Amino acid sequence: MEPFPEMSDEDQHPAVVLRRHARHLNARSWGWPLSGPAFHPLADALYWIDEISPWSKLRGAEDAIRCLWYHRTGLILGEPREFGELWVLGRRLFPRWVGFHPSRCRPLHQYKVIYRAGRLAVARCVAQLEREIRRQGE
Repeated sequence: MEPFPEMSDEDQHPAVVLRRHARHLNARSWGWPLSGPAFHPLADALYWIDEISPWSKLRGAEDAIRCLWYHRTGLILGEPREFGELWVLGRRLFPRWVGFHPSRCRPLHQYKVIYRAGRLAVARCVAQLEREIRRQGE
């Protein structure tokens, strides 16, 4: 048994995780042709599935990448959001990452609609779940 077991990516500061995965993120420089954005409820942000595929070596980095998605969605919405320092760090460490492509960072109306529809759908699901929980408690 090791005296200090290695910490998982989930236990590390996002900047540490992004540094660790920078080479792999920089290698993800091309987008899937028919891939569009989707709403990620845990990140409260838009993401593209080709930015971090489920079978990639980046699985442990998703929490840190969510910070990038969250900040980028602020750019799309035209609203300032936190994690700007991680955005700058990422742009420096892995500038070729497909998530930094200009087409994914500009405020397009269709992206705003997808984001708002995603948030609304999640809010409705949560409200329905809360109603069901209250009914079961009665």
